[in-house]
Amino acid sequence: MAASIAFTPFRDLKDAADSKKLTQNRTIEHRLTSTGVNHINITGVPSDWGDSSSMAFDGANWVALDSHPPDNISFVSGNGTWTVNCTAPNYVSGISFEVDGVPVENATLNDLLSITVGFDKPVSGSATLTIYDPSQKLNYTDTKTLSGVAGVMFGWNVSSTATSDGIFNVTVSFVGGLSVGYNETSLRIVPLIVAGLVVTSFPTSVEYPNTVPITLYYYDNETGLGLAGATITAYEGAKVLPIYNRTDYGNGTYSFILDFGTDFGVHEVRFVASGVRFYASSASNTITINFKAPYYVVINPEITGLILLMSNMLGEQNQKIVRYLVLGAVLGSVAMGGT
Repeated sequence: MAASIAFTPFRDLKDAADSKKLTQNRTIEHRLTSTGVNHINITGVPSDWGDSSSMAFDGANWVALDSHPPDNISFVSGNGTWTVNCTAPNYVSGISFEVDGVPVENATLNDLLSITVGFDKPVSGSATLTIYDPSQKLNYTDTKTLSGVAGVMFGWNVSSTATSDGIFNVTVSFVGGLSVGYNETSLRIVPLIVAGLVVTSFPTSVEYPNTVPITLYYYDNETGLGLAGATITAYEGAKVLPIYNRTDYGNGTYSFILDFGTDFGVHEVRFVASGVRFYASSASNTITINFKAPYYVVINPEITGLILLMSNMLGEQNQKIVRYLVLGAVLGSVAMGGT
């Protein structure tokens, strides 16, 4: 005779929509070997099982169990197919979310979401992720095969299946022989933020060898509040300009240095700020900076040679005249080399 064993793991859940408590049941039938005449002795019961009713049932009659898990299940029975309801532990311990390795509680349509499922101990079997949209229609599902792991990660490119914000229901079910598990949580897909960018401080004219200090403010267009954690990029045309000494003050203000080297002239620079998350698009702002070459002195070699020749000819008593000639040569060279 074989006994049909149905075990039901359960977990109290809270529905985010109506705040009612729900009980999620999973039932698996598994046939275990029994021995004896008019007596069923079921061995091989998992050590972490418990019986939920202490009774066996053949569809019409209830019989009390003589022994209970974790060792075995036994009871006196007549002919028929008997069912013992057992409770099994829920092996799915939790669900968490990450974006780019950072834990998150909400997501946006732009996110590639990592969904991590934890188990109470290493398990083998299969885990299925199911995501329902705010109207409780199936939005996304994926199944992974597991072998001796204490956790598994699913990936969801949110915009590949979701088209609107709202509260999504995320469930995970696990089956591995006589081991089962289930967990459920909610995930809010939030609207994307439209951001703005303003250059709050910059010099319109800079002379070599000075660098160019810049200050930006990156903010939420709706609230005006500053947004920290942005990526700042500077462009001149299609060329990306290097940024030095970048500081994020944590309130939407960013400061940094541009260095044009010896690239003199007028530069039109466009700044782009983009957030890691929550931002619908990047924001940009363009400024113009006149980067001036320095004033400098050039001594013409031909003039210098002529002065030295005259110095030798005039001798010591006429050194004052030579000094005046040198001063005149320098002034003339400044006129030629300066800007």
